[in-house]
Amino acid sequence: MLEDRFQLKSHYESRETSAYGLTIAPRGPKLSSAHEGRGRVTFGDLNVPSMNINELCEILEFDLDRPVVNQTALSGAFAIQLQWSSERAPAANRANNEARPSLFTALQDQLGLRLEPIKAKVNFFVIDRVESPSEN
Repeated sequence: MLEDRFQLKSHYESRETSAYGLTIAPRGPKLSSAHEGRGRVTFGDLNVPSMNINELCEILEFDLDRPVVNQTALSGAFAIQLQWSSERAPAANRANNEARPSLFTALQDQLGLRLEPIKAKVNFFVIDRVESPSEN
């Protein structure tokens, strides 16, 4: 529909960009087994009963504004509880937010994981052409 109405032309392109590699901290992971239940994900607060490490990377990407690559070799699902100081937290939550550690410190202390700066190939969605909508 977008191609017809807007003459949209696009493609995916792999580019090397700044990213973070999620690795296991020197003292090893501090992860609990997954269990049943409801989870909660908000700015600076992650409490999920069952999540794999790739899903955790996707959430971290949102807060960090850059890709996060799973380099842990951990498989399966884990119960993830993580609290950190998020710059994306709403103003109403900032007082509680400021008392929390940075995401980098929280990951290492609470989950036994670490973020390291890396260069990684990432797929980008590139718009080649788009025009004003055509008549119906």
